Amino acid sequence: MSSNIKFGILYPEGRGYLHVRSLGKGMQGMATLVQSVASGSRYVRKKTVADVSTLPGDACPEVSLYRAHPLIPQLIRSQEYPATRPPNGRTVTLKSHSMIFAYCNGGTLTRFLNIRAEDSIYTPSTMLVWKMFDDLLTSVYFLHQQCTPAITHNDAHSHNVFLHFPDEHAKVPDFMLGDLGLAKTIDSRVWEAEGNRGQRKLKSMQSVPAAYRESYKVQVSRLGQDLMMVQRNVGMLMTGLTPYDNHDADDIMPQLKASRHWPRELFSCYDKLDEIITPMAYNSSPGRYEEFPELCRLVRDFRRQEQQRVVNRHFGTDYRGTQPGKYDWSRIPGFVSAMEPEIAVEHVNQPQLYGSRQELLLCSRDVAGPWRIAHIDPRTNAVLGVEKLEFGYHDPGSAETYAFAEQHLIKTKVEEFGWDKIVETACKVDTLERAWQRPFQPDGRHDEVTRLFGLDPNWRR
Repeated sequence: MSSNIKFGILYPEGRGYLHVRSLGKGMQGMATLVQSVASGSRYVRKKTVADVSTLPGDACPEVSLYRAHPLIPQLIRSQEYPATRPPNGRTVTLKSHSMIFAYCNGGTLTRFLNIRAEDSIYTPSTMLVWKMFDDLLTSVYFLHQQCTPAITHNDAHSHNVFLHFPDEHAKVPDFMLGDLGLAKTIDSRVWEAEGNRGQRKLKSMQSVPAAYRESYKVQVSRLGQDLMMVQRNVGMLMTGLTPYDNHDADDIMPQLKASRHWPRELFSCYDKLDEIITPMAYNSSPGRYEEFPELCRLVRDFRRQEQQRVVNRHFGTDYRGTQPGKYDWSRIPGFVSAMEPEIAVEHVNQPQLYGSRQELLLCSRDVAGPWRIAHIDPRTNAVLGVEKLEFGYHDPGSAETYAFAEQHLIKTKVEEFGWDKIVETACKVDTLERAWQRPFQPDGRHDEVTRLFGLDPNWRR
């Protein structure tokens, strides 16, 4: 094989995306940093684990409940992958979804909180706290008050808040609320008037029919939990705590108030949010939720005032140094390593390349697909061709999910031939190419599994 050609993982969605590196795996799926074949831009690909689908055409919440907003990572495209072919007359099936999202270049809030807790250079300024407070309230306000039906995020912890520097000159990041995998809609019956967007008020418990009250209480609690997560995230930023600490921000806040560590207005808004949350999250009562829109406006006004003060002083803390690939983790003594994959910014667009198919396959068994092997020019990252065999269609971690429908599972060539056989054949093909000094071109002398390593003539460049 020519040294001018390397192998990479290509996700054949749209015009294709090349695998850069895995970003993490959770209960709902796997996230991967990818590069667009068409534009060379960075994106995040998320592939969900297979789940039961009961309605034709239904989608996971991250797709069906996605609503465009400047502080929610943009969903570029999505695609569903049925895992089973149910028998005639049966509508229940298994399917997974692949989604391509805009990439947030500042890492997660969890990561930033770990830096903030240990590195005094990045102690948050008042401006940064107001900025995050405003951004998180704004995105939750959008979901609760401006979407119809209203939406609750239900998972707005610090792992799902992403920092993003919109351009190379931005010193302070935007705080984006992502991962709507657990999002749910709110029944219109909880509102006095759902159509009054931006000023929705919850009905009182007494005005709700007895038969509906349990559902009402659950949904009010969900609204309160979203606000509680905003308060928790802001509290950690103010106090220097991380999600892994055993105590709460409220344990430290009295000391900070006594020392006037933060402006009085910031403490006041933090306490105001607590007054709104408490009856909702703990008693499933609407309490003072109607004051939520006014609190959003108040926090925004204070943020703008602080922003103007920073501009007038011609000074402000620069947080760009905390970006993945820029921050030097050796600044934190004893810290084992970065909490998340660190990608050097100047190399972040580079796909992961391998010298042989065998090397690629041995490193990629658990990569969520479907994906195929691409021939890549390492000088330009141009895709020169794509092989026929498709890998990773079924999530290897979903064996229990698939078990009940095993007889209806869509069979792929990987399952038909077996992983070990495919890796063994890849090794033989690599050997042939090294001997021939040219790409493998299968013919009638080769068996089916070997021919699958030939280039797909239908792949569009």
